[in-house]
Amino acid sequence: MRCATLMRPAFVLTALAAATGALGQASNAGVNLNVMAVNSSNGKIYSVTFTPPGGSTTVGNTDGSNYQLPVALAFVTNATTYQLDLLVADQQRGALYRYPGALTPQTPPNPTTATLLWNSRSAGSGPLAPNALAVDGDGNLFVTSLAAANGEVGSPPQLWQFPVGTAGSGSFAAPVLLDGSFGPGENLVEVALAPADVAGVSAVAGGDLVVLTTTRVLAYSRSSGFTSRTTLFTFPNPRINRSSLDFWPIGNGAGANYSLLITNLTSGTIERYYFTNPLISAPAPFYRGLVCCSTGCGCCTRPATPWRSWRGPGRYSSSARRPAVPVPCSPP
Repeated sequence: MRCATLMRPAFVLTALAAATGALGQASNAGVNLNVMAVNSSNGKIYSVTFTPPGGSTTVGNTDGSNYQLPVALAFVTNATTYQLDLLVADQQRGALYRYPGALTPQTPPNPTTATLLWNSRSAGSGPLAPNALAVDGDGNLFVTSLAAANGEVGSPPQLWQFPVGTAGSGSFAAPVLLDGSFGPGENLVEVALAPADVAGVSAVAGGDLVVLTTTRVLAYSRSSGFTSRTTLFTFPNPRINRSSLDFWPIGNGAGANYSLLITNLTSGTIERYYFTNPLISAPAPFYRGLVCCSTGCGCCTRPATPWRSWRGPGRYSSSARRPAVPVPCSPP
């Protein structure tokens, strides 16, 4: 996730929303919505508020200069502290970081500097170029890694799992490679978890892992330990730049109770697919009118309203989450 929101246990924005990744994860009605976003150009992590109308952002961390290319966020419940922690993936460093308490203001204050969770280069294993994060209800962390990134000659795209550790949610065991077999030119883009109440899609159940690649949409079954893979959809034109995906709790009214939203940066739309097997393209996009810059800050906007964080030249801090309030586009 590029964002973090908390509505349901995993709704990422290119920021991150938490009630449940640079946006976020979200929470159910009646629960405070916690949305966070990361600016990949300067490492600043923002808390996003929705009131008063128009919203606002507040920088929460003081260690932005520590990052090289932070591109993804995720929330995880900490079974020891009973708080949410915020996880950050730095694609350039090949590292994962943690903010205990997720930068939430309180007394005594939560840390505004991150602690290192994992560095794949020093550890000698794990995702070398992490670019998307997702955490399931058990506390397992899933990470995608880009191919041949950052000078790592021949490194393939890979899907990794950090199993929940012995101390429970918020602790992690050593990473396990789930999948490193992808097609020529195929790269991994985003990852999400199927909602617990998903229905109407054969071979997919709640808690299964859904992965967006540059060429298709894959599902990994939880019952197999996330090792059994099903192709849900193959894109007719793999050259289209798709950047993120997430679930929308409205299906086609004929079995499927969810849709899958995928951001199309080439057309400036959020594509909608009914979550069936195979996916069925909806008659119309979920949203039209995203303006995706190729120069400058490189953010996607609604008319006059930036809502996606910058991931670097031509890339975007993930997510097909609901456009909401402005997220700073140019490095402040």
